[in-house]
Amino acid sequence: GAVQRECSYRKALCQLNLNKPKEARQNLANLKPEPKDPYIHEYTVLVATLYIESMEYPAADAVIASYIKSYPRGEAAQASWLLSAYSLDGQGNTSGSRASLKKAVELGPNTEIGKTAAQMLG
Repeated sequence: GAVQRECSYRKALCQLNLNKPKEARQNLANLKPEPKDPYIHEYTVLVATLYIESMEYPAADAVIASYIKSYPRGEAAQASWLLSAYSLDGQGNTSGSRASLKKAVELGPNTEIGKTAAQMLG
């Protein structure tokens, strides 16, 4: 259930903090959170970041798109749009990256994420 999924997520966080990225990624890959799970916001940002860092852009895009579909607003949605911009840029999709940056700015131009996205837009 939900508690077991959250425990698995927290275990993966501990593994990352203990510098055990392979174990953490394995736990995260096996985890199938549901949109109503309380950690879904953190999970999305973390997993998308890990995928982008390892240049697994389509996997990052899938995690981000799924999240934004359920949660189009809020801080994690804004972070997701910024991560989407990084992912699309990594794939050479400059126009898509710029569109994602614009979405991040729209969700909060005065937040740190919004300011970062605005700077990246130039």
